[in-house]
Amino acid sequence: PLAISGVTDLPPRTMERALAAGVNLFFWEPGYEALTRLIAARRQQLLVVTGSYEGDRRSIVADVEQALRRLRTDHLDVFLLFWVRSPERLSDEVRETLHELKRAGKIRTCGFSTHDRALASLAIRSGGWDVLMTRHSAAHPGAEQSLFPLCATQGTGLLTFSATSYGRLLQPLPGQEPPAVRITAADCYRYS
Repeated sequence: PLAISGVTDLPPRTMERALAAGVNLFFWEPGYEALTRLIAARRQQLLVVTGSYEGDRRSIVADVEQALRRLRTDHLDVFLLFWVRSPERLSDEVRETLHELKRAGKIRTCGFSTHDRALASLAIRSGGWDVLMTRHSAAHPGAEQSLFPLCATQGTGLLTFSATSYGRLLQPLPGQEPPAVRITAADCYRYS
């Protein structure tokens, strides 16, 4: 249940280590060059999460087509609308576009990513979303009480991100002594 993002452009040996440990889910965007090469070379073994920052039909279709070409594949496993901050990004036109792409076999599942739990709850309740990606960490708790059960009852898949709060949870608090027991990244991922 762990995905690796290509944002830090991990060296190939690190990605090989992840694959050997059983990781097969990767978060991809067009600028992730090392991950682009890995996915293109091993597409049949891997699941890909990608998406679009756009909010109109033409741009979303263009982003799907670009990802298919760059990754040398005929489908994307999870396609998200990234960084959704308003209900307008989740319009009927956008939902219909995503469902047409599913019917065409170009994407397998569709959803959106947001920090806004109220917006996420409203959208999930309205239906038609296969997956939600939302921030969750010990620094940002609460989704486990509100969103997680809602997704479970609606049959909506759930991806979380920022388990280490972008590394801040791994650092001592400013002006305080480090705790006797340090929090590790593994602790943060276990929490989420």
